[in-house]
Formats: sequence, structure tokens, C-alpha cells
Amino acid sequence: MNSSLIFVAGLGSTGSSAVCDLLAENPNVFVPKEEWRIWVDPYCIIALARELSNASSLFTRTSAINNFKKTLKRIAGRSLGRYSHLNLEPQVAQFVLRIATEVIQEVVDDEYSGLWYGNSNYFNAKLNFLFRRKFWKKPFINRQMFLCNLQNHLVDPYRHIGKIVESNLDHLSAETGSKYLALNENFSVLFAEEIFKMHPDSKILLTTRNPLDVYSDSKRVGWLAMSYDIEQFIKWQNDMYCQVMAFYEKFPNQIYIQPFEELILNYDSSLAGIQKFLKMEPAEHRFKTIFKPEVSAKNIAQWKQRDPWLEEYIDHFDQLRD
Repeated sequence: MNSSLIFVAGLGSTGSSAVCDLLAENPNVFVPKEEWRIWVDPYCIIALARELSNASSLFTRTSAINNFKKTLKRIAGRSLGRYSHLNLEPQVAQFVLRIATEVIQEVVDDEYSGLWYGNSNYFNAKLNFLFRRKFWKKPFINRQMFLCNLQNHLVDPYRHIGKIVESNLDHLSAETGSKYLALNENFSVLFAEEIFKMHPDSKILLTTRNPLDVYSDSKRVGWLAMSYDIEQFIKWQNDMYCQVMAFYEKFPNQIYIQPFEELILNYDSSLAGIQKFLKMEPAEHRFKTIFKPEVSAKNIAQWKQRDPWLEEYIDHFDQLRD
């Protein structure tokens, strides 16, 4: 890529938006207002590359391509169902659609109309055989099936797809006049190995936070994806922490961990550390024009006022014990 690709990763209510605001203070960094969610969400870019990389059948590849196409259209705002609450900027939405189109053009060699158990029902299947097969294989009662000749041109699906994505991101950086693209892709650190296979020169900037505040703040805003059973929450947090530390040990030069509390309480040193990791010029930063640490300070240790009963579980979190 001509620009530097940065994945700003959070782990759910850990403060990745604050880091995005911090990066947006640099005029050479383009930070979209919304999460893109096109890499690590189910049926998105990583899932497609994973399917194409493994031994798989015509049916699983067809399902993966269809799911990928539908999901990216929904993310781009072409649906009233899943992802309809996202509000991507029109410019970004167009790039998401372009990425979906170009990826499919590259991985699909041919297509035809057909049915199998996983994409059909009894009625549509029987229609093919009525009236002396008058409707045989007609598109209006059949579905697209895809042929992928991976052995010829997709030696490494991760890198091949990555180059398509990077080409589009270069166009976006040129349009926005930016040297860096910082994308808020929540939980992306949990897919670090696959992201670095796809984008070898990218970096992940992870924001962590005291899990007691994660619990309390998530409950305050009503985040529906999380369990508020404390034992289940502890299991989830410890599992993620274990994954994060394993990836950090494996990719220390590509993953940077920024505790949210440190960003607030030690703003100058935290900013300097981030700039060094991303190789940014400190002189270009417009300090505290968007991110204001004194405003965010209220989000530290809020569990003590809202959920003081959490204190008895402090020793249950691996992150706090380390």
C-alpha cells in the first residue's frame, strides 16, 4: 500500500473510539466515523479467505461467496435487516461495495444456476421436474452456484484478496489526501494472524481497559451482545485476554497495546508511544482538538460508583492479576 493501514482494535467498550479521535487529530490520518466491520465479522473478508484457503467443496465455497456478497451489501447500507443500524459515509460505503465486487470477480471463475439441499426447498426443487422439465435449471427457481479455480491463480487467497482490498484503500487514501488509514475494526486483534497474512505491513493498535469498567459501562449503555452474568463475563474476558497476549508475543512489532486509563492519565507519554509505533511525526499532531482526556477521565473507575459489588471479583480477571 502507498498509505499505512492501521486497525484500531477494541474488545467491546474498551475505548477504541477514543484512540480513533486521538489519531484523527493528525491531518495525515483518515479515520472513518463509523466502524467498517468488513474484515472480522461473520461472512466477511477473513471468513471468505479462510474458506478459500482450506480444502472445501463447491457447496461450501458457493455459500461463502453468497454470504460475503450479501453481508458487505448490508454493511454498505443496502439492507433493512442486519447492519441497518450502521451509517457509513457514502464515500466509504462505495468503497465497501467496490471491494465486494472486485473480490468476487477475482475468486469466481464461472457460475451457473443450480440447487442443493443447503440453498433450496422441496417446492423449488420439484418445479425443475414439472411439465417435462420446462423450468429445468431456470434462474428464477434456482440459485447461483460458483466455480473457483483456486489452483491456477489463488496460491495464497489471503494475500490475493488483501491486494484487492489494499488497491481500493489506496484510492481512498488518495481521495482523502492521507498517509495513514485508521479503521476502527472491533475485535480485529483476535484475528491478528490472518490479518497480517492478508496485509503484511499493517499494524494493530489495541485499546484495553479495566474489565470492571467494561462491565459497568456496558451495562450503563445497555450493550446487548454481552452477558451480565458475572461468571460468564469473567470467562469471556479471560479467554480474550489469553488470545491477545498470545498474539502480542508472536507479533510484538505489529501490535501495540494502549491501556485506556494510561491514555487519560498519562496523555503525553501515551501519545508519544503511539506515534513511535506508527512512525508518525509528532509535529503534525493537533493536540487535544478532538480527543480531550480531561473529559474522558470520568470513565475511569466508574464501576466503584455504579457497581461497587464488583470489587470481590477483581482477582478473577487474568488481566488485573498480571
